[in-house]
Amino acid sequence: MTKGIVNRDHNLRVFLIIGTAWMFDAMDVGLLSYIMPLVHKEWALTAAQTGMLSSVSTVGMILGAFILGHLADRMGRKKHY
Repeated sequence: MTKGIVNRDHNLRVFLIIGTAWMFDAMDVGLLSYIMPLVHKEWALTAAQTGMLSSVSTVGMILGAFILGHLADRMGRKKHY
């Protein structure tokens, strides 16, 4: 019976951690849509430069997921948990 309570607490903790990470990820993407026009004007960027700057966040997430996912597959997900 104790094991069920531990699993429930563990699952809630994991859910809160993942929810917080998702919140910051969504906030990052949302803030970019408001900040980019200001950065474009302040730094006198071209449209291509502004596009490149705004896509860096997404490219970083893709590369990070690919590299760290591969690392977790090679070394084992339980070891990193």
